[in-house]
Amino acid sequence: MNTVDDERLRKLEEALTEAHRARHTPSWRAGWVEGVMQEVRRAARRPPQVSANGDVVRLVWRTAGFAAVLSIFLLVSFLMQSTMTVSEEGGLIAEDVEVGSLFFE
Repeated sequence: MNTVDDERLRKLEEALTEAHRARHTPSWRAGWVEGVMQEVRRAARRPPQVSANGDVVRLVWRTAGFAAVLSIFLLVSFLMQSTMTVSEEGGLIAEDVEVGSLFFE
């Protein structure tokens, strides 16, 4: 760095130091800090406000997800447990119809 830049930085540093020393601290009235702390404690003791709309939406999505997973599980378990093919089921239905027609004739 050259001397001009060093001089500018030194002047800036001095100006900032003086501004920091000269700043005014706010004058608080007596008991202000205690009042703020009491309000913070009161706010901490209050029960949280429950948003009914947000809770309902969350419940609907959780229920929908559970229903989807349950329906997929039931579908897969039904397909795994089913031992008859479509043609066998059709044959059983046809036999029921023939037997039923014998009783009604």
